[in-house]
Amino acid sequence: MVNTDKLLVAPQGMKIIVERQPDKYLYVILSGRAYMYAGYGTKEETIIDKFGVGNCFGAYGMLTKRPDNYTVVAQTDMKLIRLEEADMADFISKENASTVLSVMKAMAKEMVRVKTELDTLNKDIAKRKRVDGEESSEPESIILKDNSGVHRIYNPKNPHFDAKGKMRFLGRDKE
Repeated sequence: MVNTDKLLVAPQGMKIIVERQPDKYLYVILSGRAYMYAGYGTKEETIIDKFGVGNCFGAYGMLTKRPDNYTVVAQTDMKLIRLEEADMADFISKENASTVLSVMKAMAKEMVRVKTELDTLNKDIAKRKRVDGEESSEPESIILKDNSGVHRIYNPKNPHFDAKGKMRFLGRDKE
């Protein structure tokens, strides 16, 4: 399966990933349970997710090389596979296909969670604006400026990209 140098034993209570600190590993749980928190150790502490055998976490930090947005704490003694990005090519094989699929599902689950939170936040902001009697300050469009030029990426009156808009966003237009 995986070399023993990739194994991590985490005792109950160990912080495996710490919010706002970089962590370059993807962790796959072989035994035990962990909880994911936002604001761990503060009065705003919230459990975001629970993980068990076969689940994984840490893909965000490993793939983006940015500090994590959450803390993961071992709720029981745990055994984990700890992988760096360089290990992924060897890890992705038929032998580990179910684990790789688990990683992909975890990432999709996280994207759905973030989208749901953004939708809720946007609804809350709109509701507060209505209560406060503010006029809508929604922009006519959101513009992305990068090395390839300026791109309109959102138009609230027509929120769906047309083919030309997609090509412009991807920098593949000939205009």
